[in-house]
Amino acid sequence: MTRSKIRTSGAEGLTLSSTDITIDSGDLIFGTSAKGVNLGVTSNTDGNTIDDYEEGTHDCTVTMASGSCTLNSGYNKIKYTKVGRIVTIQGQINVSSVSSPSGLMTISMPFSIDTTSDEGANIAGGAMRAYNADVPTGGLYLFGAMVFNQGANMQVEWVKASAATLNHVPKANEYLIMGFSYATA
Repeated sequence: MTRSKIRTSGAEGLTLSSTDITIDSGDLIFGTSAKGVNLGVTSNTDGNTIDDYEEGTHDCTVTMASGSCTLNSGYNKIKYTKVGRIVTIQGQINVSSVSSPSGLMTISMPFSIDTTSDEGANIAGGAMRAYNADVPTGGLYLFGAMVFNQGANMQVEWVKASAATLNHVPKANEYLIMGFSYATA
């Protein structure tokens, strides 16, 4: 097996063998944009190229159909990781005050959901837990859903056994803890 080592300023950083490339220090960086990594395939196709990775935090905002809901500035962030088109979020928000909130509650997310209409492929749901919140009569569990017509917003609803939903009405000092994944466009 032939090995080649590439040295820069006296440090070994990259080893090339007949079967592998080993990076001992530093990062793999592409010199131009629109490049990616193809994993487990024998040809370069867009569908098999990972060309986007990002980690960060998102400052959430809440919108109500009527009235308002203000978040505590110390508890308004969620963390996200975006790999290709898949975004995974997790975090906790805290409501500091409300003013006559009613109707559909939406929480902003870091990226818009896929807007194609592939029979349910553009809807995502995830785990949500409410602490110090009012549970409506017949409300079984709280559900956060990303729906194609909501853009970069998650709608918050209570789901009943009959599959019907009730809008969540937030109150001051409640916490919403959430985590799920969804596909972007």
